Amino acid sequence: TRFAMPAMSLSRSVAFALVGTMAIVGTGYASGIFWPEQNAADTETYLYLLNSPMSWFTAFLIVAIAPVSEELIWRGFMFSVFAQSKMGTKVAALTTSAAWALLHSYSIPGTVTVFLTGLVLCALFYKSKSIWPSVAVHCATNIISVVSILFFADSIF
Repeated sequence: TRFAMPAMSLSRSVAFALVGTMAIVGTGYASGIFWPEQNAADTETYLYLLNSPMSWFTAFLIVAIAPVSEELIWRGFMFSVFAQSKMGTKVAALTTSAAWALLHSYSIPGTVTVFLTGLVLCALFYKSKSIWPSVAVHCATNIISVVSILFFADSIF
């Protein structure tokens, strides 16, 4: 099968997850520097929701429910099925990451950031043979996004 290689050790999974998280956060930060208007538009809805009366529920959805459900669907199911088909691992990663990015409906820089995030999450899932490292990275990047939006919104807008 295409998943015949041995799983990474816990220490390698953690190291890969940390590097992946830094790459994702760095890409998002660069997007905000080079395309501040698009970055502001992408975060405006989240800022509104996070400042609503349901802010804690919204934050919980963003940092816990969305990452778990998206990883189970996009990496755990879709990527796995496509990777084991004639499509192969690389095309499966590109295809599922592109579809996942487009469904987020962000600006072009935001969509590129989400696409690159999808590639990192696919690689982490593939290398670790477990969905949980990609869930952890997805949760971590969403936590960083929520904290950034809540505490640095003045510099975003």
